[in-house]
Amino acid sequence: MTNDKVNYFSPKWSPDGKHIVYVDSATNDLYIMDADGENKVNLTNTFEYAEAYPSWSPDGNKIAYMASQAQEFSKYDIYVINSDGTGKICLTSNGQFNGFPEWSPTGELIAFVREVNGSFDLFIMNSDGSEERHLTTLTRNKAAIEALSLAWAPDGSEIAFNSDREDNFDIYVFSLIDGEIVNLLKESSSNEAFPTWSPDGKKIAFVIYYDEKTSICIMERYGDSKEMVSPGLINVGSLDWSGVWF
Repeated sequence: MTNDKVNYFSPKWSPDGKHIVYVDSATNDLYIMDADGENKVNLTNTFEYAEAYPSWSPDGNKIAYMASQAQEFSKYDIYVINSDGTGKICLTSNGQFNGFPEWSPTGELIAFVREVNGSFDLFIMNSDGSEERHLTTLTRNKAAIEALSLAWAPDGSEIAFNSDREDNFDIYVFSLIDGEIVNLLKESSSNEAFPTWSPDGKKIAFVIYYDEKTSICIMERYGDSKEMVSPGLINVGSLDWSGVWF
Protein backbone atom coordinates (compact mmCIF):
# COMPACT_ATOMS: atom_id res chain seq x y z
CA MET A 1 0.00 0.00 0.00
CA THR A 2 3.03 2.26 0.42
CA ASN A 3 6.25 1.68 -1.46
CA ASP A 4 8.62 4.64 -1.67
CA LYS A 5 11.53 6.19 0.20
CA VAL A 6 9.37 7.77 2.93
CA ASN A 7 8.81 5.98 6.24
CA TYR A 8 5.24 5.40 7.42
CA PHE A 9 4.20 4.54 10.97
CA SER A 10 1.32 3.55 13.25
CA PRO A 11 -1.32 2.35 10.76
CA LYS A 12 -4.78 1.96 12.28
CA TRP A 13 -7.87 0.51 10.64
CA SER A 14 -11.10 2.47 10.75
CA PRO A 15 -13.89 0.62 12.60
CA ASP A 16 -15.65 -0.22 9.33
CA GLY A 17 -12.42 -1.51 7.75
CA LYS A 18 -12.66 0.90 4.81
CA HIS A 19 -9.83 3.31 5.71
CA ILE A 20 -6.42 3.41 7.38
CA VAL A 21 -4.96 6.36 9.26
CA TYR A 22 -1.16 6.54 9.52
CA VAL A 23 1.82 8.86 10.05
CA ASP A 24 3.94 10.12 7.15
CA SER A 25 7.51 10.77 8.34
CA ALA A 26 8.18 13.29 5.56
CA THR A 27 5.70 15.75 7.04
CA ASN A 28 5.01 14.22 10.49
CA ASP A 29 1.33 14.62 9.63
CA LEU A 30 -1.55 12.19 9.88
CA TYR A 31 -2.89 10.82 6.61
CA ILE A 32 -5.94 8.74 5.73
CA MET A 33 -6.12 6.35 2.80
CA ASP A 34 -8.58 3.79 1.53
CA ALA A 35 -8.02 0.19 2.64
CA ASP A 36 -6.49 -0.60 -0.78
CA GLY A 37 -3.92 2.20 -0.44
CA GLU A 38 -5.67 4.66 -2.76
CA ASN A 39 -6.87 8.24 -2.15
CA LYS A 40 -4.27 9.39 0.39
CA VAL A 41 -5.31 12.61 2.14
CA ASN A 42 -3.32 14.75 4.61
CA LEU A 43 -5.64 14.92 7.62
CA THR A 44 -3.81 17.40 9.85
CA ASN A 45 -1.51 19.38 7.51
CA THR A 46 0.29 21.09 10.40
CA PHE A 47 3.90 21.86 9.49
CA GLU A 48 4.70 23.14 12.98
CA TYR A 49 3.58 19.94 14.79
CA ALA A 50 5.07 16.45 15.01
CA GLU A 51 2.20 13.97 15.22
CA ALA A 52 2.08 10.26 16.01
CA TYR A 53 0.08 7.25 17.15
CA PRO A 54 -3.47 7.86 15.85
CA SER A 55 -6.47 5.98 17.24
CA TRP A 56 -10.03 5.88 15.84
CA SER A 57 -13.11 6.46 17.96
CA PRO A 58 -15.48 3.45 17.78
CA ASP A 59 -17.95 5.31 15.58
CA GLY A 60 -15.20 6.32 13.15
CA ASN A 61 -15.99 10.02 13.48
CA LYS A 62 -12.93 11.12 15.48
CA ILE A 63 -9.24 10.31 15.77
CA ALA A 64 -7.12 10.77 18.90
CA TYR A 65 -3.37 11.20 18.52
CA MET A 66 -0.27 12.60 20.21
CA ALA A 67 1.47 15.74 18.97
CA SER A 68 4.17 18.22 19.93
CA GLN A 69 4.46 21.74 18.57
CA ALA A 70 7.94 22.11 20.04
CA GLN A 71 8.85 18.58 18.84
CA GLU A 72 10.30 17.97 22.31
CA PHE A 73 9.78 14.68 24.08
CA SER A 74 8.33 16.21 27.25
CA LYS A 75 5.90 18.43 25.35
CA TYR A 76 3.70 15.81 23.72
CA ASP A 77 -0.02 16.15 24.36
CA ILE A 78 -3.11 14.26 23.26
CA TYR A 79 -5.39 15.78 20.66
CA VAL A 80 -8.67 14.76 19.07
CA ILE A 81 -9.68 15.70 15.53
CA ASN A 82 -12.71 14.87 13.41
CA SER A 83 -12.04 12.25 10.74
CA ASP A 84 -12.55 14.94 8.07
CA GLY A 85 -9.72 17.06 9.53
CA THR A 86 -11.88 19.64 11.35
CA GLY A 87 -12.49 20.43 15.02
CA LYS A 88 -9.05 19.79 16.55
CA ILE A 89 -8.94 20.05 20.36
CA CYS A 90 -6.22 19.38 22.96
CA LEU A 91 -7.17 17.08 25.84
CA THR A 92 -3.98 17.40 27.92
CA SER A 93 -1.80 20.41 28.65
CA ASN A 94 0.28 19.86 31.75
CA GLY A 95 3.91 20.11 30.64
CA GLN A 96 4.39 16.33 30.88
CA PHE A 97 4.68 13.63 28.23
CA ASN A 98 1.19 12.44 27.26
CA GLY A 99 0.87 9.91 24.46
CA PHE A 100 -0.30 6.64 22.94
CA PRO A 101 -4.05 7.34 23.24
CA GLU A 102 -6.49 4.44 22.73
CA TRP A 103 -10.30 4.80 22.67
CA SER A 104 -12.40 2.43 24.74
CA PRO A 105 -14.92 0.31 22.76
CA THR A 106 -17.81 2.52 23.92
CA GLY A 107 -16.01 5.75 23.03
CA GLU A 108 -16.50 7.10 26.56
CA LEU A 109 -12.87 6.72 27.71
CA ILE A 110 -9.36 7.13 26.36
CA ALA A 111 -6.40 5.20 27.78
CA PHE A 112 -2.99 6.87 27.51
CA VAL A 113 0.58 6.98 28.84
CA ARG A 114 1.92 9.84 30.97
CA GLU A 115 5.36 10.49 32.41
CA VAL A 116 5.11 10.82 36.21
CA ASN A 117 8.28 11.46 38.23
CA GLY A 118 10.48 9.58 35.78
CA SER A 119 8.17 6.63 35.16
CA PHE A 120 5.69 6.09 32.34
CA ASP A 121 2.29 5.22 33.73
CA LEU A 122 -1.06 4.03 32.41
CA PHE A 123 -3.98 6.47 32.75
CA ILE A 124 -7.56 6.65 31.55
CA MET A 125 -9.71 9.75 31.11
CA ASN A 126 -13.11 10.65 29.74
CA SER A 127 -13.07 11.24 25.99
CA ASP A 128 -13.42 14.99 26.61
CA GLY A 129 -10.22 15.01 28.73
CA SER A 130 -11.94 15.15 32.14
CA GLU A 131 -11.64 12.88 35.20
CA GLU A 132 -8.18 11.42 34.72
CA ARG A 133 -7.47 8.21 36.63
CA HIS A 134 -4.07 6.61 37.29
CA LEU A 135 -4.02 2.82 36.81
CA THR A 136 -0.45 1.46 37.04
CA THR A 137 3.24 2.01 36.17
CA LEU A 138 4.49 0.66 32.84
CA THR A 139 8.23 1.37 32.82
CA ARG A 140 11.01 3.61 34.13
CA ASN A 141 13.12 2.99 31.03
CA LYS A 142 12.94 6.19 28.99
CA ALA A 143 14.70 4.55 26.06
CA ALA A 144 11.86 2.03 25.79
CA ILE A 145 9.01 4.55 25.60
CA GLU A 146 8.53 4.12 21.83
CA ALA A 147 7.93 0.38 22.34
CA LEU A 148 5.01 0.92 24.70
CA SER A 149 1.50 0.33 23.42
CA LEU A 150 -2.02 -0.13 24.77
CA ALA A 151 -5.05 -2.08 23.54
CA TRP A 152 -8.59 -2.26 24.93
CA ALA A 153 -10.36 -5.61 25.06
CA PRO A 154 -13.43 -5.50 22.77
CA ASP A 155 -15.77 -5.68 25.78
CA GLY A 156 -13.99 -2.75 27.49
CA SER A 157 -13.25 -4.66 30.68
CA GLU A 158 -9.46 -4.92 30.24
CA ILE A 159 -6.48 -3.12 28.77
CA ALA A 160 -3.51 -5.04 27.37
CA PHE A 161 -0.07 -3.42 27.55
CA ASN A 162 3.61 -4.34 27.54
CA SER A 163 5.92 -3.60 30.45
CA ASP A 164 9.38 -4.47 31.79
CA ARG A 165 8.23 -4.55 35.41
CA GLU A 166 9.60 -8.12 35.61
CA ASP A 167 12.86 -7.43 33.69
CA ASN A 168 11.84 -8.58 30.19
CA PHE A 169 9.13 -6.75 28.27
CA ASP A 170 6.08 -9.00 28.57
CA ILE A 171 2.41 -8.63 27.64
CA TYR A 172 0.11 -7.84 30.59
CA VAL A 173 -3.63 -7.39 31.00
CA PHE A 174 -5.11 -4.87 33.45
CA SER A 175 -8.66 -5.50 34.67
CA LEU A 176 -10.76 -2.37 35.03
CA ILE A 177 -13.20 -4.40 37.12
CA ASP A 178 -10.94 -5.34 40.04
CA GLY A 179 -7.52 -3.81 39.18
CA GLU A 180 -5.83 -7.20 38.79
CA ILE A 181 -2.74 -7.29 36.57
CA VAL A 182 -1.78 -10.58 34.88
CA ASN A 183 1.45 -11.30 32.99
CA LEU A 184 0.41 -13.44 30.00
CA LEU A 185 3.98 -14.31 29.01
CA LYS A 186 5.67 -14.70 32.38
CA GLU A 187 7.64 -17.78 31.35
CA SER A 188 9.02 -16.17 28.21
CA SER A 189 12.68 -15.15 28.08
CA SER A 190 12.09 -12.89 25.07
CA ASN A 191 10.79 -9.34 24.81
CA GLU A 192 7.28 -8.73 23.51
CA ALA A 193 5.43 -5.58 22.45
CA PHE A 194 2.44 -4.10 20.60
CA PRO A 195 -0.46 -6.26 21.83
CA THR A 196 -3.68 -5.99 19.82
CA TRP A 197 -6.94 -7.88 20.38
CA SER A 198 -8.83 -9.81 17.75
CA PRO A 199 -12.31 -8.33 17.14
CA ASP A 200 -13.98 -11.23 19.00
CA GLY A 201 -11.70 -10.80 22.04
CA LYS A 202 -10.50 -14.40 21.97
CA LYS A 203 -6.94 -13.79 20.75
CA ILE A 204 -4.12 -11.27 21.14
CA ALA A 205 -1.53 -10.61 18.44
CA PHE A 206 1.86 -9.24 19.47
CA VAL A 207 5.45 -8.80 18.34
CA ILE A 208 8.21 -10.97 19.79
CA TYR A 209 11.94 -10.20 19.68
CA TYR A 210 14.36 -13.11 20.02
CA ASP A 211 17.88 -13.96 18.77
CA GLU A 212 18.03 -10.60 16.98
CA LYS A 213 14.90 -11.56 15.01
CA THR A 214 11.39 -10.15 15.01
CA SER A 215 8.16 -12.08 14.51
CA ILE A 216 4.41 -11.55 14.74
CA CYS A 217 2.68 -14.02 17.04
CA ILE A 218 -0.90 -14.79 18.07
CA MET A 219 -1.98 -16.33 21.37
CA GLU A 220 -5.21 -17.14 23.13
CA ARG A 221 -6.57 -14.45 25.46
CA TYR A 222 -5.03 -16.11 28.55
CA GLY A 223 -1.59 -16.65 27.01
CA ASP A 224 -2.13 -20.19 25.73
CA SER A 225 -1.52 -21.68 22.26
CA LYS A 226 1.09 -19.24 21.05
CA GLU A 227 1.53 -19.35 17.27
CA MET A 228 4.17 -17.59 15.19
CA VAL A 229 2.41 -16.32 12.06
CA SER A 230 5.11 -14.17 10.48
CA PRO A 231 8.64 -15.19 11.54
CA GLY A 232 11.98 -13.64 10.66
CA LEU A 233 10.94 -10.05 10.02
CA ILE A 234 13.50 -7.25 10.11
CA ASN A 235 11.44 -4.80 12.15
CA VAL A 236 7.84 -4.18 13.20
CA GLY A 237 6.82 -0.81 14.59
CA SER A 238 3.22 -1.53 15.57
CA LEU A 239 0.27 -3.87 14.98
CA ASP A 240 -3.44 -3.35 14.46
CA TRP A 241 -6.06 -6.03 13.91
CA SER A 242 -8.66 -5.24 11.28
CA GLY A 243 -11.98 -4.18 12.78
CA VAL A 244 -13.79 -6.33 10.23
CA TRP A 245 -13.80 -10.07 10.97
CA PHE A 246 -13.34 -11.77 7.59
